[in-house]
Amino acid sequence: MAEINLNSTVAEITHTVDTIHTLIKPLLAMPLTEALSKLSPEERAQMDVLIAYSINTLYWAYLKLNGVPPQEHPVLKELQRIKLYIQKVKEATSSPEPPAADEKAVEQFLQKTKGELDASKPATPAKSKGKRKSKKRKADSSA
Repeated sequence: MAEINLNSTVAEITHTVDTIHTLIKPLLAMPLTEALSKLSPEERAQMDVLIAYSINTLYWAYLKLNGVPPQEHPVLKELQRIKLYIQKVKEATSSPEPPAADEKAVEQFLQKTKGELDASKPATPAKSKGKRKSKKRKADSSA
């Protein structure tokens, strides 16, 4: 069996915990609802699954440290469920590159559409304006 250097392991864990504390210190400085309200919906979803996964992982470690086999505990199913949600959030937040537009095809389409619009516009003769005025005069004279 390989020898474990307990001092270096403890030092590494202490360093990791200090790093985590430094990273989450801004979040701990304000209420969680306030911190979450400043995030976009995508960031909030990521934060929600991160918090759920972190809490359940800590509980899993707590069980393990106290001699309870976590493989037989419901926390394992919860961790698996949260991993599925992490995957769903990743899929939802990763956006593929938008397809590049073919500039020549777009220009041809616009010219064709403009030509069709110009051809479909009815010519408005000046007489139609006069007829409207005469109807209005008839309405005015009958009153």
